[in-house]
Amino acid sequence: MKSIFHYKIHTFLTKVDSIYRKIGLIRLIAFVLIVVEIGLIAYDVYCTGYKKGVNEGYLQAYEKVSEEKNSKIAQLSQSLSILEELYSSSSKGILPLMEKPKFYISKLQGTLSYAHAIDIAQSYYEKQSYKDAIIWSYRANQIDPKDIKSWEIYTKSLKKIGTDEEIKKAQYLMDQVRNYFAKEVNEKSF
Repeated sequence: MKSIFHYKIHTFLTKVDSIYRKIGLIRLIAFVLIVVEIGLIAYDVYCTGYKKGVNEGYLQAYEKVSEEKNSKIAQLSQSLSILEELYSSSSKGILPLMEKPKFYISKLQGTLSYAHAIDIAQSYYEKQSYKDAIIWSYRANQIDPKDIKSWEIYTKSLKKIGTDEEIKKAQYLMDQVRNYFAKEVNEKSF
């Protein structure tokens, strides 16, 4: 067995020796270096391409997320600017509009004075018929929106029967109305 193995090794070494003599040591080393260099370049190109692909995937995902965030920020800033505009206009003394009650159905026949509508609204409020008080204060406000009494009855009645959101809205409206009438009084005194 050893003899066959030794013979194969001897044959291999003889072939290498003949190749070595033909090519020469320098050429063999140069060939090996070129092969190694080509391998390193190929590996580098592969790794760079892979990293670039991965990084581009991350970049695309990051850009998508940042675009979504930017659009949300733009929407929020637009909403904020609208709210600021509304707030600044209300602080300038613009009288808000009284919202028509959901349960308001009928139309009035004939003529109605502001004083009469306020009296009816006040009467309904005292009887704890808050829906009717809201309807009549709304009617009074339609006749003369520049009087605070209709607003007072409207917001007090809404606070009695409204949801939490409606109560907050009523309080906010009343604050705006008081702001408006306070500024109107100040302007008249000058």
